[in-house]
Amino acid sequence: MNLKDLEKFATRDDILEAFEKTADKIFKKVKMYFDRIFSSIKIQNRKIKELEKELIASQLHQEELEKRLESLEEGLTYKEHLN
Repeated sequence: MNLKDLEKFATRDDILEAFEKTADKIFKKVKMYFDRIFSSIKIQNRKIKELEKELIASQLHQEELEKRLESLEEGLTYKEHLN
């Protein structure tokens, strides 16, 4: 076996095929990473919405408690005024 038998020049089609395979692999990896990122963003958005709901609920509860406290203070002031 001599050196000329080992030499094989890449044809234009060989180069295009190699390029397409490489580009396809890169595209698939990039798509996989973007899918992970978008999935993570969706999960974070769901968590944010849940936390916003909890915050609103706790604010409403706090407002109710403040109203009850105000009412109790008014009742106490009224009782003190009567005595």
